[in-house]
Amino acid sequence: MRTKTSRKSSPRPAKKSAKSEPKKTAPARKKRTNPLVLCLFMVGVFFLVFLSIRPVAGHFAVPHRIQNIEFLTDGCLDRTWVLKVLQLQKEMELNAVDVQACRNALRRASQVIDADVERVYPSTLRVRIRERVPVFKVRLPDERRLYLLDADGHVFEQIGAPKDKLANVPYVLGLDIDRISVGDRIPLMKDLFIFWNHARRHAPELVRKWRMAVVDEAAYNLMGHLPFIEVRTDEVRSIIFKNESHSTQLEKLEYILNDARKRHQLPLQRIDLTVPDRAYVKPGPRFSENAREREVTP
Repeated sequence: MRTKTSRKSSPRPAKKSAKSEPKKTAPARKKRTNPLVLCLFMVGVFFLVFLSIRPVAGHFAVPHRIQNIEFLTDGCLDRTWVLKVLQLQKEMELNAVDVQACRNALRRASQVIDADVERVYPSTLRVRIRERVPVFKVRLPDERRLYLLDADGHVFEQIGAPKDKLANVPYVLGLDIDRISVGDRIPLMKDLFIFWNHARRHAPELVRKWRMAVVDEAAYNLMGHLPFIEVRTDEVRSIIFKNESHSTQLEKLEYILNDARKRHQLPLQRIDLTVPDRAYVKPGPRFSENAREREVTP
């Protein structure tokens, strides 16, 4: 009899415990942005940008024709002159105006100290001008034109000033007019203006009758200041001032003129105020052909 041999089964591998080996975790899934949310976000950003640039972009996107020119000045120039200089075309768009070129064109006029041109949307062009004020005038050799001088000695030609306004501006003599041209600056005029302005504050009624100032340009170039200033008026042919102690000399002048009026001796030929504590007065020729200069002590 065959005996049954028992077949030993091979040992099974032991199961690994969960504690012995960590479980492999599944990779984390990437969060996906909802396309709808992204679209809404982008729309919101573009909307905000549009709102921020709309006020500026609207000026350039929509044509704005010039409907008004706002003109301001402190002098005599008028709107007609400004339009002629700027040469703006009819129905021109505001954003087509070259404001820097307009400023330069206005500043080329010798009468203009400064000019500013700016666009004021939607339809206004603003022009502002600061002009030179004539303090003295110089007659040219041809006797037809005048050069004007401001307080700093700048030489310019007046545009648009009425004749009656220029009639009260005094002349200045003693300058080398053959060498003067528009745009020059004459330094000695500052000395003359300081004297004239002081006299105007001290004795306005007196200065109102002064018609002419005579200066020595050669002496100024040599000394760096005006040593003497001569004034010619309706009442006195020549008044000589020393360019110092202006108030004292003006007081002496007022005393002499008041005394001459009482004596009915006006007009006088000459008053010399350059000597301290006294003055020399020469009567007019109608009183005596051989009149001598007399000394006056106020």
